[in-house]
Amino acid sequence: MHLKTLLPFVLLIFVLSLSFAYLSMSYPVLWWRLFTLNVTAEDATKVIEAKPGETVIVNGSITNVGRKWILQLKLYSNCPFEHELNPSYFKELAVRWGWDPEIGSFRKPESFTLKIKIPENASGEYKINITGQEIFSPLKVTNSTSFVLNVKPELVANISILEVKFPEEVTEGEPFKVTLVVTNEGNKVEAANITLDAPTDWNVSERMQYLGIEPNVTRDVVFTVVPTTTAGNVTVYLQYPHVKIVKAGPYLTPLEAPKEIPKTGFQALIEWVTGYSPIVAGVVILVVVIVAWKIASSYKFKVVRGKEEKIVQTSA
Repeated sequence: MHLKTLLPFVLLIFVLSLSFAYLSMSYPVLWWRLFTLNVTAEDATKVIEAKPGETVIVNGSITNVGRKWILQLKLYSNCPFEHELNPSYFKELAVRWGWDPEIGSFRKPESFTLKIKIPENASGEYKINITGQEIFSPLKVTNSTSFVLNVKPELVANISILEVKFPEEVTEGEPFKVTLVVTNEGNKVEAANITLDAPTDWNVSERMQYLGIEPNVTRDVVFTVVPTTTAGNVTVYLQYPHVKIVKAGPYLTPLEAPKEIPKTGFQALIEWVTGYSPIVAGVVILVVVIVAWKIASSYKFKVVRGKEEKIVQTSA
């Protein structure tokens, strides 16, 4: 066979060899080196729930889906928190086969875990990537998977009494107020029962009050108390689920109320009149004026008439 006849075949083989080499470098599948990564999560969307301060362990798997063993494969993650991949390095990732009666033969994966220590102040959603990279071959085959780490702080109320304002002294029959300054430093809306304990014969407006308080809110709770002559302690109780707070007040001895001096005469009449509405008071005053005018007129008439009678008698 002549050289001229073989030359086209040689050139064709040479071009095909170059194309194969190029494609082999561009597409690792032609070198039969492929692997997949996956993480296990209850949520199909790969969302993993966690709380601040927890340590979360994420289970993952890596599967050789190519035709050749993969040598020296390293795993790493972009997790922003303190974390550990175990193992983080595979000396060799073998092609492993398994059998299932329902699906037939399948590729058996290797397992790994990602251990994440979540800080106490963390919150929000974080997209976590796990990437595997082959080190041995010049192709440096890589693949990755990801999931969402949703850190939700635990909802907890933290209600406290900042201050209780008690009077230093009280007087029998005179109302006084007990004021509580209540705050919620937690992150959950909570309801609390607040009770004021005083001597049983004291009159307390709503001995138990119900308070719903939002996070980072401070509120005043006021009790109005009317004491008798009985002395005793005034104590405040605040209670919400699993928490009870007690604030003991002073021992109060009510002062004796000043005795009212009975009023008589004109002053009593004035106070009696002014105790009514302005219209009624006006009518009463008008009647009193008319009666007084009548009495004065009658008296004047009698005085004048008496003088006239004396003059007539003198003339006779």
